[in-house]
Parts: sequence; structure tokens; C-alpha cells
Amino acid sequence: MMYGIDICSYQGKPNWQKVKKAGCSFAVLKCIRKDLSPDTSFAYNVQGCAAQKIPVSVYTYVYENTEEGAAKRARAAIKACKAHGVKNCVIWWDVEDRSVFKTGVNARAKTTASILAAKKVILEAGYGFGVYCDADFYTGYLNADHIGGKWWIASYGPNRVTTLGQKPDRKAPKIRNELCGWQFCSRGRVPGISGSVDLDVAFDDDFVKVVTTVDPLPTHKMTVCNKKGANLRELPSGESKTVETVKNGDVLDVLNHVTATNTVGEATEYICVKRGEKWLWCASKLLG
Repeated sequence: MMYGIDICSYQGKPNWQKVKKAGCSFAVLKCIRKDLSPDTSFAYNVQGCAAQKIPVSVYTYVYENTEEGAAKRARAAIKACKAHGVKNCVIWWDVEDRSVFKTGVNARAKTTASILAAKKVILEAGYGFGVYCDADFYTGYLNADHIGGKWWIASYGPNRVTTLGQKPDRKAPKIRNELCGWQFCSRGRVPGISGSVDLDVAFDDDFVKVVTTVDPLPTHKMTVCNKKGANLRELPSGESKTVETVKNGDVLDVLNHVTATNTVGEATEYICVKRGEKWLWCASKLLG
């Protein structure tokens, strides 16, 4: 049994070194948003977990309740994973939004069909597939036996403030299918993360599949356009350690952008830069 977290842009930019030191054994990262674009913290979280050798899987929060819509979201999740070098992991299908809950004639069958459409696309792409939902959705809105596969169930109980590694104060939910993971608290406290974060238990290695190989491919090139050059930092923050300084005119392989806010509330955009085997961060205003 392993203890870990699931996380998205709402948690900002965690200090993954502190998170790992606190005992985080795995992380489930949100990969895409409602509009199907990558979660704004996905690249940062992928790199942080890779640097600390934290096993990952990913999830997408689902709004679609048709087979066509579900397949489209599944393809977008796969695209985001491949673009960021997340290979062969489980993609968790997060069905908790009310828009997914079908009612009326054959409601269960239609909801189940949309999930199976996503499962087909994801498995054919070489990724694992699993369903995340709460216990009520599992029993009341779908045909879980027909879907089969892996399940990650949310069941909180008192939902008290809990620190990472602290044992749940209740037993895991019982389901008919394979229970790979249990989200037992939404008020978790973890060093390196500001505010609350969901806490999870993984019952076997299949929850994160394997220690995922993360090797993102640069998407384009940019040139340093600052006479004094540019500092490449360990994290997207002006307060982070400078790992390397590059010269004006140097051409860099880059991945994407994030926006970080400093201690006085000023927002600065940073770009993820590949240097050898490392991914570093540079203020975007220094590149063109």
C-alpha cells in the first residue's frame, strides 16, 4: 500500500523535492482542462515528478456524456501525454461532474457507453485506462461490471485535515471490480504544497502502472534576445537556483510556458527549456 496525491493547477507550483521528502510515493496529475488544452501546471508537475523520480499517472475531469464527446476528450488526453513525454501510464477517467450523469430511459447504458468509447481510444493508444468516481456514482449511474478494468474510488468519511502518510480513519470502500486506488481525503496537508490537496492510497503498482519514463520532446526553438544573456533556473521562479547562464543569440529547445507569481504578487511568464538531460526554466521576456 502506497500513499500519494492527485493534483492540478489549483495547487499552484509545488516544491516537488519537499513533496518527495514528505513521503509522497506517487502522484496523479491532471493532464487537460475543460477546453481540452493542457492543464496549466501539467508540464511543471511532469518535470517535477520526473526530477524526483515520483511515479505518475494522469487524469482528466470529464464533462462529456456522449460517445463522440468522450472519444474526443480521450484523444486530447493522449495528445497531451505524448507531447509531455508521459508514456505508458494509466489515464484515469474522472466522472464526477453532474453533466455526465444521464437520466431517463437507458441512462446507465448510455453513460456506460460513453466511458467505454473513451476506454477503447485510450487502450488502443497503448495507455492504461481506469475510472475515477465516488461510491454513489459507481453504484447508481453506470454498469461497472460491463466497464471492468481498474477503479479509483473517492470515499471520505469525516474528511478531517490529514497529513500525507497518516492512515485513513476508516476502511476502504468495497466494490465488485478491481479497487486500485482510494481517494480518502480532500483536505490533505503536504510540505511543499500550499493549501489543501487530495490524498490517495494505491493498493498495488497498477495504480501508477510503472515508474513512468518522462522525456518530453521540445516543441520549437527560441533565441536569447537579451544583451546580458539569460539565467536558466531549476524552477519557474526568480528566487530559484540558477543552473546555467546562456548568451545573447543562443538558440534554445523549448517546450511550453507557465506563469508564476512572486511573493509580492507579480506574475512572470517562464518557458521550459531543454539543456542536455535537464529541463530548466527561463523568463519568457528574455527569449524571442
